[in-house]
Amino acid sequence: MEVLGVNLITILIIVGIGSFLVASILALLAFLRPGWSIDRFLLPLLLIGTVPIAAVLISHGIETSRFPALGRFEAFTCYALAIIAVYVHAMRRHRVSGIAAILLPYVTILLIVGAPAAGVAVALPDQWPAVLLNVHIVAAFVAYALFTLASILAVTYLVQDNNLKRKRFGAVFEKLPALETMDHLMRQQVGTGLLMLTISIVAGAVMLHLSGNAQAWLTDPKIAATAAMWIAYAVLMHMRTSADRHGRRLALATIVGLFFLLFTFVGVHLIAESIHDFVLTTAMGN
Repeated sequence: MEVLGVNLITILIIVGIGSFLVASILALLAFLRPGWSIDRFLLPLLLIGTVPIAAVLISHGIETSRFPALGRFEAFTCYALAIIAVYVHAMRRHRVSGIAAILLPYVTILLIVGAPAAGVAVALPDQWPAVLLNVHIVAAFVAYALFTLASILAVTYLVQDNNLKRKRFGAVFEKLPALETMDHLMRQQVGTGLLMLTISIVAGAVMLHLSGNAQAWLTDPKIAATAAMWIAYAVLMHMRTSADRHGRRLALATIVGLFFLLFTFVGVHLIAESIHDFVLTTAMGN
């Protein structure tokens, strides 16, 4: 479908990414300037950006009759929108609008990376049980989003800790939550994220058992990377709970966890062939 000679998908993507770009700039300005605030406008801006992007994602699902989370556009978009969802949930309970200055540019970059493949559908074999596959996918993206939010909170924790040590009580200090709040949220996000990742892995394991071809999948590098990521976050959670540790070191460890996540999500596909790679096949609308 075209509007004034321009593909509708392209229009929706431009509107969505443009809205997130504007929100990112405003969030950065509000973060750095005393007296500035976008708290009243943040949710509407996120809604304006999310709706057109989600519409394209839904159109992929309708076109392919499956959950739209495969291929470059769908994967990056699901990851980005999942981050927005968990962030909005956190906003309803805590004063965390200040971290939007880091979170929104990160989300915008994800959407930009995925956008060039927005007009392409992805093939998927029919051998996988739909319910298990959807649980596997949704739980994984929720886990990714929770871990990402924890890492962004860790960055702002370090910034706020540095502000306190140097007695810098300016605009940045005022916009960020208290250290105790961020530490509590980090622990909460990592714990829930680890649970969701475990659910995703269990659902994947059941699908492997049912497929009768488990050996081929068990040698897949993405499965090995996911296992390493699970271990890393399990160790991080154990460190937080066993000795009730807090502070800069755990914040740094949480940031390191994001590199495990990004390697699992993107890096594996750049350096090795994975069965989790799906072939780009059909242009949308064809």
